[in-house]
Amino acid sequence: MNITSVRIFKAIAQTGSFSNAAKKMHFVQSHISTQIKLLEQELGNPLFIRNNRGITLTSTGEIFLDYADKLLELMEEMESKLKSQNELCGTLRVIATQSSALCVLPYAINEFRKKHNNMKFKIKTAGAVGAIESILQNNDDLAVVSSDFESELIESVEIAKERLLLVGSREFSFNKQDKPISIISFKSGCAYRKRLEEYLDNKKIYLREYLEFDNLSAIISAVSAGCGITLLPHRVLKPYLSLNTFNVLAEDVGEIPLKIFFSKNNGKKESIVRLIEVIKREYRKPV
Repeated sequence: MNITSVRIFKAIAQTGSFSNAAKKMHFVQSHISTQIKLLEQELGNPLFIRNNRGITLTSTGEIFLDYADKLLELMEEMESKLKSQNELCGTLRVIATQSSALCVLPYAINEFRKKHNNMKFKIKTAGAVGAIESILQNNDDLAVVSSDFESELIESVEIAKERLLLVGSREFSFNKQDKPISIISFKSGCAYRKRLEEYLDNKKIYLREYLEFDNLSAIISAVSAGCGITLLPHRVLKPYLSLNTFNVLAEDVGEIPLKIFFSKNNGKKESIVRLIEVIKREYRKPV
């Protein structure tokens, strides 16, 4: 006995004929007849009385119909529960650098919610150090940052390598500098700032000062206004490059890995893993 034959039996009982059941279930009538014949053989009794006026249920058929209804209801209930089990729900708390929150995260979350519309998100931004600390304290579920942090308590997944650009205002030139170069950046601990310092060290440019901001838009505005230079991902700077807002000073600064960090004991791991895959796909899209 299989569930299809049970559904066929119920369709015949409801529609009153083999031909009507075949149309309802999109089967050829010969298939309907074969399934009922096999079912009757398995049960050891006929289910229908066939006559010129149509069909009627036998006593066995009436008993079987009662159980068939219960069986199909249980099947529907099981299928519904299994389907709902695959649908993610709850709230994911995400902490990310401002560049990630600006460029990719909103699009990834939008794509994620198209498939899992019961998921909710709480998003906030922080530097890498603060984001990792938030994961360690279980204040957030996952962090999207550039960091080499390692811990037995935290898992990390590299999702992309960010191409970096060194930019200044349209008038800026290293050859014209007769005073310390102003570095426009986030506070100490920022991965972009560290890479810029390494680059300048290799170029033997040691006279420098810092103008620190805690806002990505303010950094971009300060560079555009001629306050100094900065190092940021190409993905962040691209809209401004097309407007000739900046002078690209160097494209050979390299790449920096972007990772997602989350606690190994986080009970929302399935949601986190699925979101990671969506974020990866977004980063693979051309800039």
